[in-house]
Amino acid sequence: MVAAVCRDGTRPCDLEDAAVKLVAIGAVVVFLVFYIMTSPDQAAHIVHHGWSTAVSVAHGIGNFVNKLAS
Repeated sequence: MVAAVCRDGTRPCDLEDAAVKLVAIGAVVVFLVFYIMTSPDQAAHIVHHGWSTAVSVAHGIGNFVNKLAS
């Protein structure tokens, strides 16, 4: 077995761990592409609401920081 050092340098990482991670990420990407192709309206709805939530959270954090500064 060949072991490489992780980026943080604290423990050895096996190449098999990297392969498992790559396969898992690939599976998620394939699922997302499949979902978008089979149900584009619902996928757009989910992305729209996710973006709206992210913008709302960013505005809330900005308002909080502004209140702290004043």
